[in-house]
Amino acid sequence: MTGCAGCHEHWGESMRVRDLSSLGSLGRLGAFLLPLAIVILTGAASARAQTPSAQELNTWQRQMRQALPSQARTAPSQGQTAASQGGCFSATYPNTQWQQLTCVPPPLLPYPPARGPRAETVGNGNDVTAQVTSGTIGETIGSFDSVVGVVSETGQVGGTGAQVANTFSLQINSNFFHGTPACSGAAEPSECEGWQQVVYSNAGSLVMQYWLINYYAECPSGWTSDGGSNCYENGFNAASGLPPQDITNLVNMT
Repeated sequence: MTGCAGCHEHWGESMRVRDLSSLGSLGRLGAFLLPLAIVILTGAASARAQTPSAQELNTWQRQMRQALPSQARTAPSQGQTAASQGGCFSATYPNTQWQQLTCVPPPLLPYPPARGPRAETVGNGNDVTAQVTSGTIGETIGSFDSVVGVVSETGQVGGTGAQVANTFSLQINSNFFHGTPACSGAAEPSECEGWQQVVYSNAGSLVMQYWLINYYAECPSGWTSDGGSNCYENGFNAASGLPPQDITNLVNMT
């Protein structure tokens, strides 16, 4: 799930990972994924409704994915511009209708790789990495199958100011991968790697973000420096108007 009006609380290490390393071309990947629909499913029921079971939520989520609007399934054909494709949509349990959201230009807020040593807590001991052997990725899904002891969370909006409750982002990240032509202008192209994120910000937006890791040179046109050795750029659109989620509802989000 995913772009951002800006949070630096990263929960992405706990999301399921998709490996894009065998695609070999960040440019090709971006051309395919940027126009695709941005969608989010949430399991938050109303205060009057009974809390759905995991099986009920899974059934509903599967039905909703199958019922995606046609414009959310259409890849751009030759001669069509990326801006004319796709769209932004949201659905909340138990409603069975997709609601179209406004797509807006995503804010230039970097979501850099985690720094420093990290505990190996991804997957709660059941880590998996999907391998892409050919073609491109058309769908990416992340969820937390089990959440224990999460009662509250605070963070700085945009990395500054006071601590605000429920300021977080959720990410699905690829592994770093070699071979993207976008690294050709790097100081050491063989050391440069591509990286892609799908980022949901609880500030109410969803975006895809692309990175050139270890670029160590002036960023290519259209890319922005993270202030260090890396460059990043956003997808064409971000969804806006998503309802904020309480961190205690994490287990019901997909």
